[in-house]
Amino acid sequence: MVTDADLSDGYWNEFARSRGDRAERLAAERSMASTEAVDDRVEAGADGIVDLLTLLANRAPDPQAESLAWLGAGPVEELLNHHAARFIDDIDAAARTNERTIPLFVELRVV
Repeated sequence: MVTDADLSDGYWNEFARSRGDRAERLAAERSMASTEAVDDRVEAGADGIVDLLTLLANRAPDPQAESLAWLGAGPVEELLNHHAARFIDDIDAAARTNERTIPLFVELRVV
């Protein structure tokens, strides 16, 4: 079973490869399993998805502005578009208690 920590590691490895040279970008396009798994959980509105997004924010690599923007414009935005009503209290709590999630949710005017 893949843990959230494993998923986070894979997600950010795929992010880094998508920012690399041409060969790395092409390789990243062929294997985005972690990114797809995160996207699937967001789309399904899976239990614990805000915790996973918080973990991803906490493990975002430098430069954080770029990686957090990627996370915010991808899975966070999708979660809000499709499941905001269900998760708004969890999102609000994460934004208020975790410094790394503040840019994700404040930028989107949730908090």
